[in-house]
Amino acid sequence: MNPKIKQMIVDEILSNIDKELPWQAPWRGLAQNYLFGTIYRGVNQIMLSVIASKHDWRNQWLTRKQAWSVGNDIRKGEKYSPLIKYIFVPDEDEGGMKYAGAKYYQLYSIDQLRDVPAQAINNQVIKEPEIILTNSPVQVPVNFGGNRAYYLPKQDTIQLPRMQDFISSEHYYSTYFHELSHATGHVSRLNRFSDDSFVNRETYAQEELIAEFSAAFLCGECGIDNTHDQSAAYIAGWKKAIKKNPNAVVEAISAAQKATDLILGNQFNTDDEVLTVNQPAEVTA
Repeated sequence: MNPKIKQMIVDEILSNIDKELPWQAPWRGLAQNYLFGTIYRGVNQIMLSVIASKHDWRNQWLTRKQAWSVGNDIRKGEKYSPLIKYIFVPDEDEGGMKYAGAKYYQLYSIDQLRDVPAQAINNQVIKEPEIILTNSPVQVPVNFGGNRAYYLPKQDTIQLPRMQDFISSEHYYSTYFHELSHATGHVSRLNRFSDDSFVNRETYAQEELIAEFSAAFLCGECGIDNTHDQSAAYIAGWKKAIKKNPNAVVEAISAAQKATDLILGNQFNTDDEVLTVNQPAEVTA
């Protein structure tokens, strides 16, 4: 990934975390292409959603050429937001496809258009949280009760207060999604944990960041706020891990997308949208 783009992602995340405590991923709904309804994934989803939240923009995006195609244009002086497309080409030696680099495109929110649409075109299919939980391939025993929520990796179980004990159903589901996202790391699933994942402060902070991003993706699928509050101690751990290793954010987002795909039963080979040699990028950005 281009170091400049990577640093932009890190700066946007840290700026957002510094803005308010306790912190949660601050958007409702998923970033999507305005014309085609493409739901962005991975780093693109996080980056665009954070930027939209920061500027109070609608989370729908398009390129300048796409704006021209509908007789519109970008307002003068507006800054673009980056979109990353990973390029895969046929692998003649091994068969299948192989990674060949990345391309970067300039996206704008519909609120940056010269003629701002009064109403967004929302092609997102909103999912019901209970249906996601019921149909998910990730089925983990849940003990309901008490006043704390946590995942026990050795027992592979979740402890969760009852729904009526939460402030709202959104708080309940965002917390449930957070703990279920932890469970995807179990050895029987994505095998993400190391021996010190829940002991070492830095690795635990990384795992919490993965679960938070995954919960945000899942809440976005349901069109609800991610209201799972993180304590100041967790935030301090995240910031320390991110500043020590800027790759931590990108790695956490990548792992969070894998966790989300597993929970939803999605099958993807990459963390973001793929651009093959036969697919024109500007049409589907």
